[in-house]
Amino acid sequence: MLNFKIDVDRALKLLGSGSTEIGARIRDITLERASQMQLMTPRFTYRVLPVEELSLRGDDIKKHLLDCGFAVLSAGTMGVQFDYLMNRLQATDMTEAVITDALGSVAVEQYCNYMMESEVFPALEHKFGGGVKCTKLHYSPGYGDYALSENKTVIELLQADRRIGLTVLASNMLTPVKSVTRVTGVYGQI
Repeated sequence: MLNFKIDVDRALKLLGSGSTEIGARIRDITLERASQMQLMTPRFTYRVLPVEELSLRGDDIKKHLLDCGFAVLSAGTMGVQFDYLMNRLQATDMTEAVITDALGSVAVEQYCNYMMESEVFPALEHKFGGGVKCTKLHYSPGYGDYALSENKTVIELLQADRRIGLTVLASNMLTPVKSVTRVTGVYGQI
């Protein structure tokens, strides 16, 4: 079950919904679907590794981790439950399917942010002492020149297939579909 409210306004922004009559209908459907999605059980895993132990390919990820001693590799997924819902909606109501897809995108990012704030950062502070500083943004395979194929490496390092059921397809896309891998830098040598 989600421990936060899905940011419906952000999902509506993704949908390009305005304040028209159609926009009001889309908002009503989005609110209803978001309420139903609150019952889903997303999953998350992470691992903290020294940056020098990572084989990073791409200048952008190296810049992202510049001056960082450690990196938090993390992965989150809305799970197969979301995939089943999407498959059903795509066969019965494409409007709801598109809305649900946008909500899923927002929800998985919010969930990962929530887990970083509630689990990862407190664990880092407990292990390494207060004042741990992390990069404000996370970086994911597919950003800049950090190749999408790096999803496989992140999944392997996290053992995310075993821990949360997250795998990488031959196309380098993640499955379940509403899933994300991320790299967050931890400054200094903690």
